[in-house]
Amino acid sequence: MDSSARAAGPLRSGLKGIDREFNRQVTGSQQARLFLDQASSQLRDLKTALTTHLAKPADQQDASAVESQVRAFEGLWRTRSVATGGTLDDQLGFRPAGDARQQFSVRGLQLDSLRTGDKETLSFAVSGRAQKTASVVIQPGLSDTALVQRIDRALAPVGIRAGRGLDGDISFSVEESGWPNIRDTLTIKGEGRRFATGQFYSVRATPDEAAIRPHEWSTQSASAVHDTLRQVLAAQESTRVSRRLIEDALLDAGSNLQQRGGLEAIENDARWSASFARSFEFKAASGDYQSLAAITPALNGLHRDRVVALVRST
Repeated sequence: MDSSARAAGPLRSGLKGIDREFNRQVTGSQQARLFLDQASSQLRDLKTALTTHLAKPADQQDASAVESQVRAFEGLWRTRSVATGGTLDDQLGFRPAGDARQQFSVRGLQLDSLRTGDKETLSFAVSGRAQKTASVVIQPGLSDTALVQRIDRALAPVGIRAGRGLDGDISFSVEESGWPNIRDTLTIKGEGRRFATGQFYSVRATPDEAAIRPHEWSTQSASAVHDTLRQVLAAQESTRVSRRLIEDALLDAGSNLQQRGGLEAIENDARWSASFARSFEFKAASGDYQSLAAITPALNGLHRDRVVALVRST
């Protein structure tokens, strides 16, 4: 194997992990962009249809045709999670790892109710193939941040994370694939203060509103059409913003890959050159003619300045 192949080997190995990550992000961004392009196209057509519908006299309007386009977009929106491979959540946030999460709140688990009152141990259970349970101690005097962090650590093993929502209150999240199970089977048991004691009780887990909610759009009246048009325009802006953010994330990933790849190449080249210099020194000192004859061809085209510079950099 020649010197260039030996130098390139470690480089390829070192960049393999980076390449996999980059390729995954590229694939995820392409899936998300394709979905957003399809959504944008349908929203554009829907906007035109709604505008045309409103411009016609009442006796010439065909609400059923516009309603059909609304329901078509609703069908597309329902495919979002699968179509994007989990890279686009229902807030149109880009998740390059494909781990889109469903944000939700739980009735009775608001900061106001948790930060006041007596000390209490709350136990959570999530059913499934095997029931998973978790417990957390709630006590007065904890700051909001400490309280949220404590709940987050306790619930992480059952797949639920806790944080601060946009309204400042506690918000929960779960991977979208696990949301139906959390929604239907989450139960809590307390000690008779905030929650009843003795057994687990079902609690209401309410999903946060999605950025786009076509199931609420209607064409049943002129006012409903006006409202739907307003929401379609807002949805168009949301998709534009999301697509721009995805493009920016992809450009950043490409830039990082170039920078990391360049540094990796320099480091591997320097290590190989230092090793070659030590090997040559050893062989030359041994006076072994056959060894020197084997080494000499490798020097062809290798300039002194380059070797010196690389060796000094190690």
